[in-house]
Amino acid sequence: MGGEFFYPVLRDLKKHRIDFIIIGGIARLLHGTDMVTSDIDIVICKEIKECKKLIGFASEKKYRFRIGDEDFKIKSAEDLYPLRFVKMVHKKIMGIPLPDIDVFLDRAYDDTPFYLIEYEEMIIGRLMVKVATEKWLIEHRGERQKDEVATDIMIENMAIKRQ
Repeated sequence: MGGEFFYPVLRDLKKHRIDFIIIGGIARLLHGTDMVTSDIDIVICKEIKECKKLIGFASEKKYRFRIGDEDFKIKSAEDLYPLRFVKMVHKKIMGIPLPDIDVFLDRAYDDTPFYLIEYEEMIIGRLMVKVATEKWLIEHRGERQKDEVATDIMIENMAIKRQ
């Protein structure tokens, strides 16, 4: 999916002042791969105030929380705080779906703590967002085949940039 698909979600996450780092497919896409992805992977700092902001965002933007295939009622930050991962699924409004958001709480998919994820700030549209660096993405590549292919493309792109 193109940037226009993800921009509204990123804009609204920023509007709610959620401190997040983009990892996964979108980060690889921003670093020059042509990877196709339909969700946004983010890591947030697991503090009560950040959890409250995420719940406020979900409520306002009509996202529901899921664990596995089950909807999960989250009424307060304390409900969210013990979790490591939660998927946020959008309730379609007038047939316009927004992308799912995979939220890693305090640690990335490979267990890297939030504060140790190497990131750089990038401008997307009019937004300044934190995106995992190419180096971090390569060192912490996902286990899925499409992650491997996208990471290989990033390595090739880095070699071309150096020439």
